[in-house]
Amino acid sequence: MTQALTTLHGAQRDGAGALAKLHDAARDAARDASDAESARDVTRATRETALREVRGLARGGLVVAALGAAAPEDVADASEWPLTRALEVARGLPDHVTRVSTPSGELAQRVSRAVMDLGQELAEADLGVYTEAHDGVLVVRVTEGPADRTLDEVLWGLELDLAERERLLTAEERRVFGATLVEELADHLRVRIRGVHDRVARMNTILRRCATASGKVIQLDWRVHDDEGLRPTVDLLRRSIGSAGLAERDRLVDFFRARIEAARSAAPGGGAEAGAEAMVDTLTTAFDYRAWHVFDLLQEQGGTRERLTRKRHAVGSGGEQAVLIHLPLFAAAAALYDDTPAPRMIYLDEALSGIDDDTRGRVLGATVDFGLDLVMTSHELWGTYVTVPALAIYQLHRDNDEPGVHTVAFRWNGDVLRELEQAELLVG
Repeated sequence: MTQALTTLHGAQRDGAGALAKLHDAARDAARDASDAESARDVTRATRETALREVRGLARGGLVVAALGAAAPEDVADASEWPLTRALEVARGLPDHVTRVSTPSGELAQRVSRAVMDLGQELAEADLGVYTEAHDGVLVVRVTEGPADRTLDEVLWGLELDLAERERLLTAEERRVFGATLVEELADHLRVRIRGVHDRVARMNTILRRCATASGKVIQLDWRVHDDEGLRPTVDLLRRSIGSAGLAERDRLVDFFRARIEAARSAAPGGGAEAGAEAMVDTLTTAFDYRAWHVFDLLQEQGGTRERLTRKRHAVGSGGEQAVLIHLPLFAAAAALYDDTPAPRMIYLDEALSGIDDDTRGRVLGATVDFGLDLVMTSHELWGTYVTVPALAIYQLHRDNDEPGVHTVAFRWNGDVLRELEQAELLVG
């Protein structure tokens, strides 16, 4: 009997402890439920506030501006979106749209500065702009006269205005282009093209004086590409545009516009990039008259003129081949140096070996006429020709029994060759 009472008292104590724990658990559960209710109320309020802001942005036409290409198809109904639709759109936005690292205060300052700049630009179109706070969002309003206009209305109006301006520009550009820009551009190209023709003519005069022993003469030919329609237009550019008729002016306008379109299409991205640098590159490519021409080498002999090909060049002797290949290289070097005041250096190594003495004199005279500064090595050629007005010569020799190389310096003045004295070699 005593054992049973003891067991009963123990069970009673355990039951009281379990009841106390149950009471604490119920109290904690009630508190958690209260906190969850509060959190849910806060979340619900936050969502409702966000939904009101989205609807406010929609009423101001700013959802389209904010989302751009990411805007959904039903963005026009954004002011009536339920919470579920707004959440669906928000969750589907790209990261770059939702990523905002700039503080709201700084953003407001940026908006204010941008509104001031926009106001100055819109003033030219008789439009005004101001800002107002709406549901916690700084909304930009555009006015035309006494009425406000939504962003969509402004953008649509500007698109129509731009389209009209484009139409008017297209109608007027031929007259303006033909009256001013075409004349200046054509005159500039005429001067450039004529300048090249004159330079080629001067070079050909020099080259004509350098006939080989067999009477072969090398000549340069700078001609227009064999492109249908290109040759007549370039021929027209070589004349004064002031004497051209209306039909010829129109042909030039069409030619220039076609060149610009071709250059724009060939640019990276199809010419879609904007900016002054892209425009300069496009115009440079469009009006590069060098691309309209091609250089050829011609060989004249006995009144016959033929294009100098690899096969025809290989027919002559080694010395004759050297003359025919070096002369156009000298002309190219002179053109490359252009009118630079710097030394116009070319370096040759045994370049005129195997050429008769008279021809050597003419070839070296050509380097003088081209204004080139020549440095050359040779075992036998001294270069003392009347066609060379000045020359410094260093004769190198080595004794088998002595180390090093000895130098003997000479000077040629076009008439007399003399060896320099030791005192003249010393630099004070």
